[in-house]
Amino acid sequence: MTKNIEDKQGKFEELTKTPIPKLILKMAIPSTMAMLIGIAYSLADTYFISKIDTISTASVGLAFSFMSVTQAFGLLYGHGSGNYMSRMESEKNRTESSKMAIDGLVISFLTGTIIMIFGELYLNELALFLGATNSLLSSTKEYLLILLIGTPFMISALTMNNQFRLQGNPSLGAAAITSGAVINCILDPIFIFYFNLGIKGAAYATVIGEIISFIILIVVSGMRENIKFNLKNFSINKKILSELYGGGIPNFTREIFIGISLMLLNNELKIFGEEYIASFTIVNRLVLAGTYLMVGLGHGFQPVCIFNYGAKLYERVEKALKFTLRSAIIFMVFISIMFLMYSENMVMLFRNDNEIINIGSQVLSIQSITLPLIGYITITGMFLQSTHKFKEATLITSSRQGYIYIPLILIMPKMLGVKGILYVQPLSDFITFVISVVLVAKCKKELKC
Repeated sequence: MTKNIEDKQGKFEELTKTPIPKLILKMAIPSTMAMLIGIAYSLADTYFISKIDTISTASVGLAFSFMSVTQAFGLLYGHGSGNYMSRMESEKNRTESSKMAIDGLVISFLTGTIIMIFGELYLNELALFLGATNSLLSSTKEYLLILLIGTPFMISALTMNNQFRLQGNPSLGAAAITSGAVINCILDPIFIFYFNLGIKGAAYATVIGEIISFIILIVVSGMRENIKFNLKNFSINKKILSELYGGGIPNFTREIFIGISLMLLNNELKIFGEEYIASFTIVNRLVLAGTYLMVGLGHGFQPVCIFNYGAKLYERVEKALKFTLRSAIIFMVFISIMFLMYSENMVMLFRNDNEIINIGSQVLSIQSITLPLIGYITITGMFLQSTHKFKEATLITSSRQGYIYIPLILIMPKMLGVKGILYVQPLSDFITFVISVVLVAKCKKELKC
């Protein structure tokens, strides 16, 4: 017990006194390494699936929107519980921190179980809702049928991962998520090609990877000064629920809107054919991979910001924000240039189909223009959430794929056809960027930094 308290005190001293650039980079390394694996996983997973056929690529693209919705609950409970736990640790209230840990985990697993049951019961309706056409319905249902089994484990793993990260122990959660992703990548070609399972093989590989990540996180939770998940501490009350949902709402709404926007996008694209859905699926994975390292840096920034904000060290909060913003924007400028220069080659890696290459390279080039703005939007959203500005954080995180994107995706295709679809995302990025600048300036003024 004494060793546990000493370890936590040492962590507090580290987060509130170490020079900002050194501290953020140290905190970011585990998440960044996990993101590197995540990039490899994301691209490899898409690569193997795209080698099956265009129908499979498009079907998995439809399922991505559902995966975003389910992941939203992991982010809701993970960030809601993790933010509260970090604040309690900064105030040295470890009893409340331990209670929130098990509350977040239990609720996340129950939520995943409910989603799994209803998803299996209404599988046909779910596939149609996601945008499946007659030619895509069968393969989409095959993929979702298996994918749903892993939902409780995936949501719980995301919850625990964010609890570890926001407690200043990012390497443990990152290692578990990375292990699951690596297993997924190894099993993909074996199940898809060797056992000739096709799209079902990709789903089996994903579920097995999610279960392995969940098991590892449960095991490492009992190590050293880490989070202890004790069912005896499970208790739900109004305060717990308020903190759990309030602290996680910005991430939840962002991810929910990503899912909704993808559903709307796919429903607009299906008018133009499976090739458009497949092309956007490939581009979305490339853009996601391009932002992973920037998000990893943000994950290093968040615990630093939370602890120093809780300790009222506002000057360190400002230094952390400036360093992280500058680094994120520079990195995203580099990614943008790479995508613009090699758009055709990148799409060609996945599908050597002239129509998909032409569509995909055009989409990738257009979306690359506003990638640097995404760096600013993402980090400022994390900053506002970490400084307890939940409403402002929710507005930023929900605008890019929600409040701004959804009206645009409903209006622009009707006005400009497929060209309208191409320009929805960059226009949404720009408007969200302007909103972010205004809200961050207001928050910094209140903090007097």
